[in-house]
Amino acid sequence: MSLLLAASATARLLFLACLPPHTYSADVQNWRNVASALQAGQNPYNVTTFLNWPPLWMQVIFVMNKLAAAWQLDLATVIRLFLGSVESLLLVACHGVLRQLTTPERAFRLALFGVALNPIAILLVCQHCNFDVIAGLFVLLATFCVVRYSDTNDEREWLYACCCLGIAILAKTVPIVLVPLLGFGLRQVSWRSRLLGSVLLLGPVTLGMSVIYALGPEQVTDNVLHYRSSAGWFGLTGFFELPKWHRLTELYTEGF
Repeated sequence: MSLLLAASATARLLFLACLPPHTYSADVQNWRNVASALQAGQNPYNVTTFLNWPPLWMQVIFVMNKLAAAWQLDLATVIRLFLGSVESLLLVACHGVLRQLTTPERAFRLALFGVALNPIAILLVCQHCNFDVIAGLFVLLATFCVVRYSDTNDEREWLYACCCLGIAILAKTVPIVLVPLLGFGLRQVSWRSRLLGSVLLLGPVTLGMSVIYALGPEQVTDNVLHYRSSAGWFGLTGFFELPKWHRLTELYTEGF
């Protein structure tokens, strides 16, 4: 495990050493604007359009901005340190899960090339400063707990899965599509555990969303509840641009 972590840290430090000074993605500037709004006592959901998810990342930015001031470091540096730490936990968890599914040698190779030396993973954390890694960590833990529950029928594993998936949804909303995974073996789960699991799954995001919605109903509705990626650049709408199907892109933007 130490070799994996060393390889991951070395790859990321080499990338940062080659990166020109003060080279950041647009998202880093967005996080700076969110931090400035918080420092000024403003609600970033009301005064910016950069937060399109439940409030966990905003809270993380608040803490990291305080640490950056205390340590006299650039906010981007602290963000990279935080995301790198989360990614290290993801690497450890990924390697642990893989060892349960395959041989130790194969688990090592998959973790090494799938995460530690994966250029996309390096770009997301070091250059983009994208916090998908938080959701990724808890999605991995949730799916592993579902597998554990299917093997053991231990209701605690099912509850762990609910909790981990709830945190993943709190981080970035998208993992909500994985909720049906919790339906496997649901008939064997007691009603008391089902109730507790529902609270663990939906409680954090419901509480977080209720607070930011109360402070800015229109902004949260427009930027969070109705959020969709920029048409023509990502996913399916990116393919629409190849044959010049502009009308389909327009339909997506209009809420098709």
